[in-house]
Amino acid sequence: MKTVGIFPFFKAILSALCAIALAGTVKAAPSGRVTVWGRSDLGQAAVPGSALSGVVAIAAGYGHVIALKSDGSAVAWGYNSNGQTNVPPAVQGDVMAVAAGDQHSLVVRSNGTVVGWGNNNYGKSTAPSGLTGVIAVAAGDNHSVALRSNGTVLAWGTTLSGKQTCLQD
Repeated sequence: MKTVGIFPFFKAILSALCAIALAGTVKAAPSGRVTVWGRSDLGQAAVPGSALSGVVAIAAGYGHVIALKSDGSAVAWGYNSNGQTNVPPAVQGDVMAVAAGDQHSLVVRSNGTVVGWGNNNYGKSTAPSGLTGVIAVAAGDNHSVALRSNGTVLAWGTTLSGKQTCLQD
C-alpha cells in the first residue's frame, strides 16, 4: 500500500459532509446549510443560528457537533461537560479542518498545526509538541489522529487496544 493512496480515499470521505453523533446525525448540504435528525437529548440537534449557513465541513462527537464555516471560523454545540463546544477565540478565522471525539474537539489551523480542547484524558486533546504539516484530523473515544501533508499519520492519546498504532508500509 502506498501512503499517497490514502489521500483520495480520505478526501472522498470528507466530501460527504455527514457525521453521526451519539444516535443523532448531522449533515452540511452543498448550500452550506446544516440539517440534524435523530436523538437530541444532549442538545446535538439544537443548531445555533450562526451554524445555519456557510458550513463547509462538519464533525460529530459524543453528543456534540463542530462545524467549519467558509470564513475559517468554527461553531460547536451540544453536550458541553468538559468545554468541548467552547471554541477558543484564538483559532477563529484560521480553521481549515475540524474533528469531534468523546468530549473533546480538534481543529487544524491554516499553518498546519492542531489545537484541541475539552476533556484531556490520556492527552487526547493535546497535540504532540512540534506537530506541523497537518491537513486533516480525526478524534475518537480517547485518542486523536492527524494526517500530514507528506502522507504520514500520527496518533496520540490512549494506547489501549492499539489505538496509537499506525500501520507502516
